[in-house]
Amino acid sequence: MNFEEENKIKYNMSTVKNIITEVENKLKDLVLTLHQDINNDNERYIEKNDISKLLSIVKKIKSEKWIMSENSNNIMYCGIGNVGVSYNGRTDVFLYLALKALKTGNNIIFFEDEPHQATLRIRNAIKEVCQKYQYSTYLEFEKYSDFIGNQSNLKKLNMCIFVNEQQKYFDFCARINNGMKIICSNYGNMDIYIDDIQLKDRLSEMEDYLYQNDIDFELYNDKNVEDVVKKMNAKKHNYCTVIFTSNKQDAYYFLNNIDSEKIFINRNPKDDYDLIMPDDEFVKIKKVYM
Repeated sequence: MNFEEENKIKYNMSTVKNIITEVENKLKDLVLTLHQDINNDNERYIEKNDISKLLSIVKKIKSEKWIMSENSNNIMYCGIGNVGVSYNGRTDVFLYLALKALKTGNNIIFFEDEPHQATLRIRNAIKEVCQKYQYSTYLEFEKYSDFIGNQSNLKKLNMCIFVNEQQKYFDFCARINNGMKIICSNYGNMDIYIDDIQLKDRLSEMEDYLYQNDIDFELYNDKNVEDVVKKMNAKKHNYCTVIFTSNKQDAYYFLNNIDSEKIFINRNPKDDYDLIMPDDEFVKIKKVYM
């Protein structure tokens, strides 16, 4: 199968819902095997995944809005087509985006030279369930350099996502001039600003969480909030920024001027630090007049 063949398969939301539920059950059945895979991956790649985190991702995918259910006589939502993903190899990122593509009727290819053990097992589980339901979809891995180096491959993509791969994002944008939709997310990174020494204990509360979730962070302790915002914004595509301050004016300045997908003010982000890409990003809208 290839992108073109798979893209002709008609989307069936009822079937896809059943598939995702069965994938969830299959992951539960594989819990001991996945636990060993994850332990091996964590040791090899210095990551901190666990099975409960992966299962929570499936629940999140199921509970998020299903935009495909909003089709009407005048508006039709359909998958954007073929999606490429360049990411840092995290199994949680793979699972979320693989199910997101399935949920929105898209094919997806992950640029990965050597997928993690847990990632491969989950990919195989998803494909097995899809085969059981005779639901064809493209879910594969390719080496980034091999794929990008072939112009015919690039022409097949309708969208490309970069997760924690900012340099590749800039390189990719320099190659593409056909208006392809490109998304860059720095999920896996966090910028933290603390301007009050009395709030330093807030950082120590976060250290275990940052380590357990393999999140890279940069700490700023400049005296001037304007300088901090300028430095953070210069990095571009900030995913999560945090400020701990007792100065209300600094907090408001930070909120109004920082360029970031998620902003936390005097709050530990641990309960809300998830990769989120709305269904809207994965679909195209057709207005129908009859």
